[in-house]
Amino acid sequence: RLNDDEIKEIPISTDPVSALYLDTLSNKLLVGHGRVVSEIDLDNADLKAETFQEITPDPNEPGRIIHGIEGDKKGKIWIGTSDGLFRTDEENNLVRFYPKRSMNSQLIQKLYTDREGNLWIGSYEGMFRYRSEEFITYNQDDGLKNSFVFQSVRDRNGRLWFATKEGVQFLEKGKVITPPIPSYDAWAVHEAENGDIWMGTDHGLMIYDPVNKTHRLYTVADGLAGDSVLFIYKTHSGLYWLGNHRGFTRCEVVAGIPKFQPMGLQSASPDYDVWSILEDRNGDLWFGTFLGGLFRMSGNEFTDMGKKLELQTEAFLSIKEDNEGYLYFASLDGLYIYKDEKVIANIGTHEGLSSGLIYMITFDLDGRFLWIGTNQGLNRFDAERWKKDGTIDIRHYGFEDGFLGVESNGPDAWVDKDGKIWFGTVNGLIRYDSDERRYNSEETLPHITGFQLFYKDTFLVNNLELPYDQNNITFHFQGICLTHPDAVRYRYMLRGYEKKWSPPTTERKARYSNLAPGTYTFMVQSTNNEGVWSSQIARYEFEIDTPFWQKWWFIMLSGGLTILAVYAFVRRRITIQRKRQREATEQEIKVATQELKALRAQLNPHFIFNALNSIQHFVLNHHDDSAGKYLNKFARLMRRILSNSEKSLVTLAEELDALNLYLELEVLRFEDKFTYCITLSPEIKTDYFEIPPMLIQPFIENAILHGLVPRGGGGKLEINIDLKEDVLQIHIIDNGIGRKKAQELKLGSSRKEHRSMGMSLSRDRVEIFNRVLATHITVAVTDMEEDGQATGTRVVIEIPVT
Repeated sequence: RLNDDEIKEIPISTDPVSALYLDTLSNKLLVGHGRVVSEIDLDNADLKAETFQEITPDPNEPGRIIHGIEGDKKGKIWIGTSDGLFRTDEENNLVRFYPKRSMNSQLIQKLYTDREGNLWIGSYEGMFRYRSEEFITYNQDDGLKNSFVFQSVRDRNGRLWFATKEGVQFLEKGKVITPPIPSYDAWAVHEAENGDIWMGTDHGLMIYDPVNKTHRLYTVADGLAGDSVLFIYKTHSGLYWLGNHRGFTRCEVVAGIPKFQPMGLQSASPDYDVWSILEDRNGDLWFGTFLGGLFRMSGNEFTDMGKKLELQTEAFLSIKEDNEGYLYFASLDGLYIYKDEKVIANIGTHEGLSSGLIYMITFDLDGRFLWIGTNQGLNRFDAERWKKDGTIDIRHYGFEDGFLGVESNGPDAWVDKDGKIWFGTVNGLIRYDSDERRYNSEETLPHITGFQLFYKDTFLVNNLELPYDQNNITFHFQGICLTHPDAVRYRYMLRGYEKKWSPPTTERKARYSNLAPGTYTFMVQSTNNEGVWSSQIARYEFEIDTPFWQKWWFIMLSGGLTILAVYAFVRRRITIQRKRQREATEQEIKVATQELKALRAQLNPHFIFNALNSIQHFVLNHHDDSAGKYLNKFARLMRRILSNSEKSLVTLAEELDALNLYLELEVLRFEDKFTYCITLSPEIKTDYFEIPPMLIQPFIENAILHGLVPRGGGGKLEINIDLKEDVLQIHIIDNGIGRKKAQELKLGSSRKEHRSMGMSLSRDRVEIFNRVLATHITVAVTDMEEDGQATGTRVVIEIPVT
């Protein structure tokens, strides 16, 4: 031992040291030398070697030496020698293990435990892997007469009986024992109430008395439907039913003697075998056959359920019922699930089974998992989860998991009271123990293992820049899982091309073609055999170059030339269009101006006519003073109108001055039947804002004539001018009789009145003005009401300020 540059020698023996193992849990060093394993406590300052184990010398192999020492995750110590593999048990005794029943496999050269807890055994016959005893196989090396094992049953004395192609044997204390009976082909085995073992063989029904070691054979001559007995089933009433070739047999035991009654099925096939029988909770018997279909017997009536349910196969090799009354049929077309007189599910390879050819089904001790044996391995179906939410959860067990049987035999498997399950397979009897299962929590290590450009292998360094035409790339990757490499699944994503991970897959490559220029990062993750995704992500970054015609300088040059050409063309088109538009606009303005003048010509005589009528009224009624005042104001108003007649716009001050003169004339004319007021917001500069002349007057005239005058007195007229958000708002509010009442008076009048044109002409002026000067003057008239009664009219004129 090297400590502080000083080497200390630890005496052990004269035998050469051939193996070392450091137990980090106990901080002890195990040393293999010769046939002895010594133990050194590293916490003890003396570092004295004590004997840990000594491999008992084999008389036939006096030169046995230790080549390897390893510890597993359960604290057991493994010792590999030149003549066998050994492991310590709970009492620290050595138990021998056989990687394989051959001489060279016993020559152990190296032991190694990987990070997932697998023990790797290097021998002269190759390398072996040991993980756990979740599955243990008994085959011909252990004493089986034949590797084809069918049904099994455990008797009251704890012996496990099983049927093989060369007779029935039993397993007791780990040893295979053959009873003194003929070695007929056997398919079924059952323990009767008196302890006798019933055996279904190709020569008939054999009943064996294990106490007296005697047997008796029953055949067709005794009443069997056939000499081949494929299945033995006992109902709740104590009746036995035997599945035979071309029929089945009803058996009743009377005073210890079986009485047989042969029966048959009206099957479509003349050559069929009854492989499974089940009594459901309703007392009906179900018969599953090979090439004969599926039948149900209620009382003495048979129903061909295969035809009734329109099932796609005639082979039903196993039938089971769960605690809720669901029936499960194992067929050569997957698993059928039956409830309430109908098939509610058919589960096959598309739903996750390793194969649709199902030979065996059985429930575990808790009734949650349905074990499904096929010709391609074992499957575990979570029936409770499926019944709860419809999720199909299936786990596969194959060679990599320790299930060496590959193909199941017989319609049934035996479940012990401690939960262990015994399967008959073509490669022996296999025991499953869920307590021995070792969960693999170690993550896989994903790696990108290769690249292809246009399907040709190549070597690419990270952050490589590829030419634009080298844009068809294939990535190969691998996730390292030593426990079960075939169970590894992958998901990948090419960042810059994809935004989501791909669905999980077992494929170990991803291909991308016609990738656009840009920067990409390929990422891949993997799971271990338990479905745990790796936190580590394998990445590869690369860039695909841009072709010259997509580079900035080429685009700018091409774009510049294109812009110049387009500019010249567009400029010419704009010049032509502007000329045409200018000519059209000038013509439109001329027409609109003429229309506006024509409207003014109508408006001004209209007002003058009304004013002269008022003067005439005063003269005829001898109101000389009023006539004089009226005539004076009328002259001033006419001067203002004539002054503004040739203007398209006048200032607000000029318009208000004319409006005041007009209102004074109307007040005099109607002898103070109404009053008026003009309110102006302080921020409005009347000499600054311009509006069309005589725009407001027609609306005021309409309010006076049709709203205030019919009222008879007490009329009020308000003119409010505000400025809100660059819009000049003119509110004309009267408390007259309202438009509805005015219309009624007009219709009820017996004399024909002059038709008022002011409102109509003003609306036409507004429309033309908007069109000529591209503005948007609006006029809104609203009836005011209170408690359903008219209280006047509101006119709102809005003029945008520019």
